[in-house]
Amino acid sequence: TPYGADGRVDPERLARHAAHVLDEGCDRVTLCGTTGEGASISLEERGAMLRALARAGVAGERIHVGVAASSVADAVA
Repeated sequence: TPYGADGRVDPERLARHAAHVLDEGCDRVTLCGTTGEGASISLEERGAMLRALARAGVAGERIHVGVAASSVADAVA
């Protein structure tokens, strides 16, 4: 996950990277994986990440999203 100088996720850079690796032959991309960063990304940023990939034309079936949260309510959201 690329981050900007402000410490927030850079969704546009993420979308460019995801589109690139898919164009190069990867089958899918994973957002908010299990390496620990998933739970540290806000719900707002997660939504921005998904919207950026959709704007970049990445099909939903090519995106896996980890559900990592410290509360059940956040995981459900």
